[in-house]
Amino acid sequence: MRTDEIPGYIIGSVHETERLAHIKTLQASLPALQYVEAVYPAYERVPFLSALKNTSLERTGHALSDGELGCLLSHRSVWRKILTADVDEDQLFLILESDSAFANLALLKTKFQTVADQYDLFFWGAWEGHMKLHRSTRKQLAEGFDIGEPYLKSVYCTYGYSVNKKAAALLLKATRRVAYPVDQFKYFMNIETLRIGGVHPELIVTNGREKSYIQTNRNRFKEFFVWLVLDVRNSIVCYFK
Repeated sequence: MRTDEIPGYIIGSVHETERLAHIKTLQASLPALQYVEAVYPAYERVPFLSALKNTSLERTGHALSDGELGCLLSHRSVWRKILTADVDEDQLFLILESDSAFANLALLKTKFQTVADQYDLFFWGAWEGHMKLHRSTRKQLAEGFDIGEPYLKSVYCTYGYSVNKKAAALLLKATRRVAYPVDQFKYFMNIETLRIGGVHPELIVTNGREKSYIQTNRNRFKEFFVWLVLDVRNSIVCYFK
């Protein structure tokens, strides 16, 4: 596989007009990326929308918002495409969102196949850089970059990850019963059934942490202190794993 032939999908929407140019830039960087139109409850009819929200409320105590539900349905549509793709079972697909950005495209290209040979589900970026790796599993990917098994409680966000058919099938099964947002992997991933990995620091980031269409009331000051506490706690946990 040539380094510019990384297969994958980018989820976007015609309603996010300010991101369309950025999506074209991402596709120019990796021409094999296929565009997938996002599910947008604010602009289209989603069958049983109210029932799905009520179900998530009953199961978790939190009703999924329109944005969270749309994100879940969008990623499920990508996983279904991967399952029907005419490729080897171990072929890894890159999945991006409209606000994803490459922090190190050259390294992503040169190391993608190395990662594909080792993992079923891999996070190129997660939780805006706060994902932690188990110390016992860390190994060098390149100078300044390590890969290893992530601490699932530190894995959030879906702006840059990869799955193969095995992982796509498991994710579809795990999210079949609507409950949690798609990026809260700790609630539905079984570490024993998949080879799960991540890289630190991130190779894929969010594009300038621009306005989120899902998180509309972010408090950066509060987040700083919450992240500080969680980073310390998660670092201690991972040191002993």
